[in-house]
Amino acid sequence: MLVLNPCIQLQEELWTTDLHMISMIERLSPNDSTWVYMSEAARQLEMFLDYVGALTCSSSMYLLNPSYEHMLSKEDKVCVCSLLV
Repeated sequence: MLVLNPCIQLQEELWTTDLHMISMIERLSPNDSTWVYMSEAARQLEMFLDYVGALTCSSSMYLLNPSYEHMLSKEDKVCVCSLLV
């Protein structure tokens, strides 16, 4: 499980047998600015999830969807015709 904040003892005790927690930031020392680290962690998590999303979908699936036919270029339409033959 991805978490923004470092795992606290209670979380670790409750979930250690079911989940492996991965914090987006290191454990904070009492003198650290929590807000700065949390905003950095949130941004890192956002970028990671965007990357995973980009890897899991194909950007060309719209080519075969008839709903988008009016948006296709001539080259795209030729490609669709060759795929559907």
